[in-house]
Amino acid sequence: MNRLPLWLVCLAGWLSPTAQAQFTDRDTSRIIYLQEIVVDSLMDARQYQAVLDTLAPNLEWIMGHPTPSKYPMNIANRVGLALDYLGYADSAYYWYKQGYGIAEQLKKYDVMVNAEENIAIAYRYAKRWDSVVVAGERALDLLMTYLPDTGQWERSTQITVLWEVYNGYRQWGIYSEAIRYADAYVRRGRDWGWEETEGYGYGLLGEAYQDAQEPERALEYLNQGLAMAEARQDSTAQNWFLAKLGAYTLELGQYPTAVGHYLRALDLYQPGKQKNLPLYYANLALAYTQLGQAKEALAYTQKTREHMVTTDYDIDVALQIDLNLHEARAYALLGQLPRALRLAEEALPWSQNTAGYREKEKVHNVLYELYRQDGRFEEALTQYELADGYQDSLVNLERLREVAEVQKEFALREQRQQQELREAEQQRTAQAALVRQQWATTSVLVVLMVVMAIGFLLYQSGKRKQRYNLTLEHRNRLIEEQKEALAQRDRDVTDSITYARRIQQAILPQEESIHHRISDFFIYYQPRDIVSGDFYWYA
Repeated sequence: MNRLPLWLVCLAGWLSPTAQAQFTDRDTSRIIYLQEIVVDSLMDARQYQAVLDTLAPNLEWIMGHPTPSKYPMNIANRVGLALDYLGYADSAYYWYKQGYGIAEQLKKYDVMVNAEENIAIAYRYAKRWDSVVVAGERALDLLMTYLPDTGQWERSTQITVLWEVYNGYRQWGIYSEAIRYADAYVRRGRDWGWEETEGYGYGLLGEAYQDAQEPERALEYLNQGLAMAEARQDSTAQNWFLAKLGAYTLELGQYPTAVGHYLRALDLYQPGKQKNLPLYYANLALAYTQLGQAKEALAYTQKTREHMVTTDYDIDVALQIDLNLHEARAYALLGQLPRALRLAEEALPWSQNTAGYREKEKVHNVLYELYRQDGRFEEALTQYELADGYQDSLVNLERLREVAEVQKEFALREQRQQQELREAEQQRTAQAALVRQQWATTSVLVVLMVVMAIGFLLYQSGKRKQRYNLTLEHRNRLIEEQKEALAQRDRDVTDSITYARRIQQAILPQEESIHHRISDFFIYYQPRDIVSGDFYWYA
C-alpha cells in the first residue's frame, strides 16, 4: 500500500469547524480541492472505508459550498463510488444524484453521464435491473442529446452504457429489448470501424437470442462473432466465443459439435486469462458421457477435480453435483454400477440441501436410470416420481417465467406508450407555446411595421406639405412682386392720365369764359374715369 504524504493525511483532521469558519469563500474551493486529492489517493489505494471516514467530518461543509462548483461535485461522485464498492447501492445512488444535481447546474453533461452510468453500475451490483435500465437509458439520452459521438471518450462511454442497458434488460427478462440494444452495440462498432466491439456485439446478440429461445439466430451470431475473432487472430475472443458455442450446443444436445468447440477452446487456453477451465472440463465430461465415451468422460472429470484442487477454484454445489453425475453415468457405461450408484447417492444430499429444482431433477433422473439398470424397480419408480415432480416444478417455473416476461414486456410497452404520450403532450404544449410566441412576435412585428408605415407616410406627407408650402410661398412672393409691379404700372398710368387730364383741362375752354360770350348753352362732357378722349371748343 502506498504511503500518503503526511500533510494530506492530516488535512482531514485540520478541517475542524473552527478552522472551517476561518476560511474565506475564495479559499474554500482550494481547501475542497486539497480534500479531493486526499480522497483520490485513498481511492487509488482502494481504501474505500477510509474515504468515507476522511470525508465524514467535513462532508456537510463541503456540500454546502455557496455556489455550484466542480469540487463538491467530484467529492459527491467519489463518495458514491466508495459506497458503491462497499456494496451500499442505495446510498451510492443518493450521492451520485447529489453530484448529478451540481453537474446539471454547471451544465457538465459528461459528469452527468458518468453519474448516470455509476448509478446503473450500482444498481447492477444490487441486481435491481429495472433501475439499471432507467439510469442507463438516461445516460444514453444525455450522450445523444448533448455529446456528439466524435470523440474517443464519448464513443467508449456510449458502448459501456449500451452494455449496461443490454445487460439490464437481459437480466430483467425482457429479451426483445436486450436484442435491440445488442444490435445497437453491433452497429456502433461497425460504423466506427471498431472490429472488436462489433464482434463482441455479435456475442451479445447470440446470448440474447439464446435467452429468447431462438437457437438458429443465436448460433448464427455467435459463429459470426467467432469468425471475426479468428480474422483478427484474437485468441482471447476466440476462446470466449468457443466456450459460448460449446455450452449452447451442449444445451441443444449437439454433443459432437460441443466437444469440437471445447477442444478448440482448450487449444487456445492461456493460463491466467481464462478462469473457467474447470467448466470446460466438466462440460466435455458431460458431452462424452452423452456420446457413450465413458473413458473420455472420466478423464475430464478427473482433470476438473485436479484443477480445482491445484488452483483453489471456488467450486459451487451445482458443479460438484454435475461431476458426480457425469462420473456415475460413465461408470455405469463401464458396467461398474455399485460405484456409479455410490457417486449418484453421494450427490443426493447436496441437491436436497442447497441446489435448485434442476439439480434435484438431474440427480433423481440419474438415480432412476441406475436403479432400473440394477433391477431395483421400486426404488427406480420412487426416483422417477421425484424427478417427474421436479420436472413439473421446472415446467411451472418456466411458464411463470414466460408469463412474467410477457407481463414485463407489456408493462414496459405500456410505460413507453405513456412516456410517448407525455412526450407528445409536452411537444404539443411546447409547439403551442412556440406558436403563441410566434404569433406574438408576428403581431409585434406587424404593429411595428404598421407604425413604421404610418410614420413613413406621415413623414412623406409632411415633406410633401413642406414642399407645397415652400412652392406656395414662392408663388405668393411672385404674385406679390407682380402685384407690386402692376400697382406701380397702374400708378404710372394713372399719373400719365392725370397729367393728360391737366393738359386737357389746360386746353379746353373754361365754362366761365364761355358764359361771358354765350348765354344759352350746355356742355356734355363726361369722362369715364379721369380723362376723356373728347375735346370741345367754341367760337
